Amino acid sequence: MKKLSKKLIVSLLFLSVLFSNIPLIHVHAVEKINSITLVGNPLLVAGESAPEELSTFTVNSGDKYSVFDIGWFDITQDDWVGKSPLISNHDYAVYITLKPNTGYDFDIPTNVSATINGNPARVDKDGNDFTRVFYNFGKPSASAPIQHDVLFINGGDASLISGVIVNDGEKVSRPTTNPTVANYTFDNWYADARMTIPFDFNTPITSNITIFAKFISNSVILTYTIESGDGQSFTLGGTNNIVIKASGDLAKLTAIKVDGTTLAGSNYKTESGNTVLTLLNSYLNTLSVGNHTVTFVYNDGSVEAALKVLAAQNQSKDETGPTVQTADMYRLYNPNSGEHFYTANVAEKDNLVGLGWIYEGIGWKAPKESNTPVYRLYNPNAGDHHYTMDAGEKDHLVSVGWNYEGIGWYSDDAKTVPLYRQYNPNAIAGSHNYTTNKAENDYLASVGWDAEGIGWYGVK
Repeated sequence: MKKLSKKLIVSLLFLSVLFSNIPLIHVHAVEKINSITLVGNPLLVAGESAPEELSTFTVNSGDKYSVFDIGWFDITQDDWVGKSPLISNHDYAVYITLKPNTGYDFDIPTNVSATINGNPARVDKDGNDFTRVFYNFGKPSASAPIQHDVLFINGGDASLISGVIVNDGEKVSRPTTNPTVANYTFDNWYADARMTIPFDFNTPITSNITIFAKFISNSVILTYTIESGDGQSFTLGGTNNIVIKASGDLAKLTAIKVDGTTLAGSNYKTESGNTVLTLLNSYLNTLSVGNHTVTFVYNDGSVEAALKVLAAQNQSKDETGPTVQTADMYRLYNPNSGEHFYTANVAEKDNLVGLGWIYEGIGWKAPKESNTPVYRLYNPNAGDHHYTMDAGEKDHLVSVGWNYEGIGWYSDDAKTVPLYRQYNPNAIAGSHNYTTNKAENDYLASVGWDAEGIGWYGVK
């Protein structure tokens, strides 16, 4: 037997490597089909490239075929498009190459029918005998349509359920299946985060929106009561704690909230004997003057208690009347925004100074209580505070997006010391200033500020 030459051995090795990567041809691996159905909505825009992602089209042929390649052909120019920008007055056709999901299909009948989005398409073979579908999409659009994001989220925990993109002015379809959450029943889709306004799926979409899913617990909600400590008061600067007792089992307690905000564990202590809550004075001294709500949240219900925070106490005598308890009103200035800020809370003042605010001393003394509260509001967009005795003004600002932060302090019903209010029409933040100094009021008015009269009254 003759030995093989080295050249022949090398050639055989090369061929073995080359053909080792070629799959075997299974002639009978693919069943014959009579029709191919394709679905896709490619966006053809003049000046942009045609989409070539395989996900642009999906094929429904009993899971026998899938998209292998996508190519676009300029019919007007009689040439392949590639990555070239589309021309507005040219017609474009797509060639979708299909491959069988198992084996190879070299002998698919040439009379097989195909549709794209329900419209007839042509079926032929490419040079490698792969099945190929041809369809003329016509001319591209002059510009891309305006589109909006529509998010479907769980209104309970704000987790994303799904999202779709909708063309401007079109309607979003209601999800075909309702979302599920363990131990809850799906109620409906809502247009607002508080889930009070059902979403109307006949509404044209003109902006990015979020649609909220509301779920109703399958558990029985128990009713709890406050056994002691409801309606207590705390005076700023105090060293005492506030103790409130609720009827719920401590083992079922999941959170303590004040005005809807969950407290960190460092701000309170709990002990059993139903639930005995101790709010620490270190936390209480950070609250604003006014009424607050303490909520015990259990895994099967909740209960609320009222808490009132009073301004720090000083002793001051009115010349014409009895002793009036007062609070020092601290005045601070933010050199970055130009805002003046006023508070009776020592801890709040010290925290702002630590953040770079300038402490300008005591602006005036306010009565600890009166019949005329001064409301404090915050603009989250401009980062500015506003103060007013006018409940109508307060309600209007809340309706246009301001946050109501409670009663800041009280005005003197005897109208002893006026606090003058000025407005800077050129400022975005820090647009208002308040002062007991009439000369300061007049000077600001002389340099372009608007003198708006008296904001409220302090005491001597």
